[in-house]
Amino acid sequence: MIIAPHGKSFTDCHAVCAPKVLESCHVSDLSDLDLLFVVSNLTDIFMLVNDILDYSKLASGSFSISHDVINVADIIQSVFRAHRKFAKPEISLEIVLDPRLPKAADGDSLRYRQIVQNFLSNALKFTEEGYVRIRATLKEEDEESWRILTEVIDTGIGVADDVAGALFTPFTQFSNSATKKYKGTGLGLSICKSLAELMGGDIGFSPNTEGKGSRFWYVNAFTAFLYAGYQINFSTDIPGSLPHSKRSSS
Repeated sequence: MIIAPHGKSFTDCHAVCAPKVLESCHVSDLSDLDLLFVVSNLTDIFMLVNDILDYSKLASGSFSISHDVINVADIIQSVFRAHRKFAKPEISLEIVLDPRLPKAADGDSLRYRQIVQNFLSNALKFTEEGYVRIRATLKEEDEESWRILTEVIDTGIGVADDVAGALFTPFTQFSNSATKKYKGTGLGLSICKSLAELMGGDIGFSPNTEGKGSRFWYVNAFTAFLYAGYQINFSTDIPGSLPHSKRSSS
């Protein structure tokens, strides 16, 4: 049995454990291609175990959402950089970030990252050529929250109309000739849907309107981050000064 450190998921410890495993290899004897293969397979293993653990917690009702400072743009850029090295040469990996995105909001940064990672890794897996685009857009805002749409759009194999409704069902894997070569537990999207709902958001799929491929989206209203009763607004930071703030009425 593989057990993650206390209080950690395999998403947390992957960055620590993977290098330890690599240390046991004769790295100097491996080519860049070999190293990429090792890291890719380690990632698959950790994601497999993490999916099973997360699904077990969600099914038992023992899963909880954290509240901390979340910077949507920073998280997306971090996930984008991590996946860029695994993108096929035939794929253009693109990122589009709304400049109005808040620099600090109240949310679960780890679980938001998990949704973005799942969307992006799936898109790269099922796309052979064309583009994979990740986009975050501020749809609405008021004094207390920002409604943000996060999308991953690709020119991959797409999803047939007759099976699109089952995409977010646990253990769903389509066995047609176009998808049977791809690995996975069939849990990732189901977990993302549960996480999105726990965070008060919504998640879904639609075909790519620009041609073949898919569009997976997640929309959520992130509330203002409060510190000691003050609403912090990092989007108007002045270099060398404290962030502007105002007293919350709650």
